[in-house]
Amino acid sequence: ALRVAVLRHCLICAWRTLARTPFQTALSVLGMAVGLAVAIACALIVRGEYSYDRFMSDYENTYQCLSVLLPSGQPAVYNTMTNSALAARLRLRFPQIRQATRLEEDRVQLGNGASSFPEQIYWADPNALQVLGLPVRFGDPALALSQPDSIVLTSGVARQIFGTAAVVGRTLQIDGPHRVRVTAILDDLPAHRTELNSAIFISGVSAYS
Repeated sequence: ALRVAVLRHCLICAWRTLARTPFQTALSVLGMAVGLAVAIACALIVRGEYSYDRFMSDYENTYQCLSVLLPSGQPAVYNTMTNSALAARLRLRFPQIRQATRLEEDRVQLGNGASSFPEQIYWADPNALQVLGLPVRFGDPALALSQPDSIVLTSGVARQIFGTAAVVGRTLQIDGPHRVRVTAILDDLPAHRTELNSAIFISGVSAYS
C-alpha cells in the first residue's frame, strides 16, 4: 500500500508540474516522440542491412569484392564490377582465402520450345554454388556448373518456365542456337534480402559465356 501511495504522489506531482508549463511539456513530448521514432527507424534500417544474404550457409566468412573509383575532387564511387583476374590474384596474395569465385551479370534471351523471353542471368565459375553456399534442392552443387552448357535455376524460376521444380535434365535455349541443360535446382532466394540480382546461373565454362 505504501508503494502505491508513493507512486500516486509522484504521478500527481509530475502532472501538476507539466500542467503549469504546457508549452514546454508539448515540446518535450514531441521531441521525445521524434527521437524515439528516429531511433526505431535507424534500428530497423541497420537490422535490414545486416539481414542480407543470411541464407548462405557460410555468410559470416563470405565477402564481396568491390572496385573503388577515386575521381579528382569527387567522393569515392563503389562498383561491384571488378577485373576478372582479381579472384586468382587475391588467392595468390592472401593464403587465408579458401576459395574465390566470379559472377558476371548479363541479360540473355531464354527459350523453352516456341516461347522465348529476356532474363537476367549470371555467368558463374564452376565453384560458385559452393562458395556462395546457396541452398540446393535438387542436384550436386559441386558438379552443377562444372560442365559447359549447364544451367542452374531456383524452384520458382523453374515453375515459371516448366510448371514444376523437378526439371533436372531438361533443356533450354540461350540466345537462340545454344542449348543448356538444367543440372540443379536451388531454393528460392529471399526477396529483398540478397545482393544477388538473378536466380539463374549458367556455367562460365561455356565457350559463348
